[in-house]
Amino acid sequence: MKNSFLSFLFLLGILISSFSQENQHIIKVFPAGLINKIKASYENPINDDITWGGLFSYYYGLPNNDYKGIKIQSTLRFYTGKTPGLGFYLQLKLGGGYYNQEQTIYIHDKIFDPGGEQIGLHEYERKQDQDFASIGGGLAIGLQFAVNKQKSFLINFELGIQYYSKEDEYRREYVYEEADGIVHRVSESDDSPYPAMFEPGWYFTGPGAIFNPSLSIGYRF
Repeated sequence: MKNSFLSFLFLLGILISSFSQENQHIIKVFPAGLINKIKASYENPINDDITWGGLFSYYYGLPNNDYKGIKIQSTLRFYTGKTPGLGFYLQLKLGGGYYNQEQTIYIHDKIFDPGGEQIGLHEYERKQDQDFASIGGGLAIGLQFAVNKQKSFLINFELGIQYYSKEDEYRREYVYEEADGIVHRVSESDDSPYPAMFEPGWYFTGPGAIFNPSLSIGYRF
């Protein structure tokens, strides 16, 4: 799924770029995001009012926010200004990512006597590395303006919301039977989805942050 989705974004970018204007390339970096990631973007006008682009983010994680991986997004902007790529805009974006996280597996040990009566229950957690893919999209409004006469150096302010899927935690259940003072494992369940707790590391500061403001600086050439 991951490879197919990223290939779709790549082909979409090639298709849109065939309609884009020449000599209007815009590249930007996001210094405020360096606390947990490296982020850069590319933008190119299709006409005087619409631009297409891409966002690339590499997350290296924090001690309490251990999502590490890449996120690639395709963007489409609708501007109100008279100069391509400048002024107020509405932005649509669609993207996906692939991450590594220390995942929690919730273990339930149920112990029964030979008569079938449950005589014990042990619940505990186990940590393990987990790779998972995430897809989603978002909406934003913003303002991009030039700071010099040549209109080559740019500043961009943006307020947006987004939703990106999050892999569930998992639960595994073991059933034991005690006979003559000896406990035997008699069955083991497959991993099943366990309702994941609302994770601040994902939904507030990580790749899935619902509220997505940004400040970036760029160069047009």
